[in-house]
Amino acid sequence: MPERTSRIAWSRRNCMQLLACGTSVVALTKAATAAPATGQVKRINFAQCQRLTPLEMAKSSSLAVANYQYLIDQAKQVGDAKLRRLIGDMLANPAPSILELYPTDAEKEKTRQQLIGANLLNPEITAAQIFPPAASPKQAPQPFLGTPGSGFGSHHSYPGGLGLHVALNVRTSLSMLDAYASTNGFRLNRDIVLAAQLLHDIHKPWIFQWKADGSPLTEYKIGGTGVHHIMAIADCIHRGLSPELVVALASAHDNPGAEEDKIVAYIKSGAIIAGKDPVAYGLLAPSGKNIVVPRRMEGFVVFLGDHEWVVSVPAEKWALAELQDIAAQDYGLGAADMNSPKFYALRNYVFAHTSITGLHEQFVEGGRERVRATVNALIAKS
Repeated sequence: MPERTSRIAWSRRNCMQLLACGTSVVALTKAATAAPATGQVKRINFAQCQRLTPLEMAKSSSLAVANYQYLIDQAKQVGDAKLRRLIGDMLANPAPSILELYPTDAEKEKTRQQLIGANLLNPEITAAQIFPPAASPKQAPQPFLGTPGSGFGSHHSYPGGLGLHVALNVRTSLSMLDAYASTNGFRLNRDIVLAAQLLHDIHKPWIFQWKADGSPLTEYKIGGTGVHHIMAIADCIHRGLSPELVVALASAHDNPGAEEDKIVAYIKSGAIIAGKDPVAYGLLAPSGKNIVVPRRMEGFVVFLGDHEWVVSVPAEKWALAELQDIAAQDYGLGAADMNSPKFYALRNYVFAHTSITGLHEQFVEGGRERVRATVNALIAKS
C-alpha cells in the first residue's frame, strides 16, 4: 500500500472518494433504484426534431416530467409552511427576484465594481454577463422543466436536465439523512437539507437560457464559482431565508470543513449582490473569515449530495462522441453541422429522452449498435 500524505485536499474533484464508502453508498444505491423509467416515446423524423423548442422536448420526455414532478412532491414535504410555499412557487416560476434591487444598468454596474473591489470578480466580466436578460424580476425567463442542468460540455446539458440533476441530488441527500439516523442515532434538520438542494440550482433557468441555435448561454464566475450559485445565495438572502439554510445552500460546491474560504467568498459575493452585511445576517463569524460556528452538519450533507456531476460530466464527453458519429453516419451531418442548430436539436432531443448518463450506460451494455438503435427509435433517418 502506498504511503499516505498527512493532508488531504477535500475538493469537489476528489469527493468521490467519500462517496465510495459509508453513508454515501446507501444514498447512491437508493438514488439509482428510485429513478423513473423513460417509457414509450412517439418516433419523430429529423425535420420535426428541428422544429421543436427545448421546452417542447422536455415536455415530451417522461424522464424529464417524472423528475420535475418528484421535485414538486418533495417540496410539499418541507415542514415549515412558509418555506414550503416559497419553494413550490419557485419551482413553478423560478423568478429572479434579486433583480428587484436592479431596476437600471447603473445599479448593476455599481455592484460589479463592488465585486471587483473585493477581488471576487474578474474585471473583464461585464454587468450584462453577471445579470443575464430577464424581462421581469417576477417572471423566470424560461420554465424550470425545460432548463438544462449546465452548459454544453458539462453535466445534464439538455432540456429537462436540471430536473434530473436536482432530483438525484435530493434523493442522495435524503438517503444520507436516513443513513445518519440509522447509523449514528441522530437526525439532522431535514428542512434545511431538502430546501438547500431544491433551491441551490433554482436560478439556472435564468443563467442557462436557451439561445435560438439550441445552445445555452455561457455562464461566468463570481467568487470563483458559477453565477447560478451566487445568484441563488443572493436571492435567498433577498427573500429573507434563514442563515442556517443560506449557509447550507452555499456549501453545495465545496467542503465546509476544508474549503471554507471558498464558501466564505460565495457568501460575501451573494451578500454584496443582495445588499446585506453577511456578518449581521448571521452567515459569517464576526471576523468575516469563516462561516458561523459551530458548523452545522447539514452543509456537509448538501455538499456530498450535489455530486452527480462527477459521473455525468465525463459521460457527456463519451456519449457525445458516439452521438456525433451516429449523426454523421445515419443523418448525414457534416463536421460543420456538429456546432450548428442541426446537431444541437438532435442531441437535445435524444439526451432529453435518455439522459446523458443513460445513453452512456446503453453504450456500456450494448456498444455502438445499442446506442444507434435507441437514437433511430427516437428520430427517423428521413
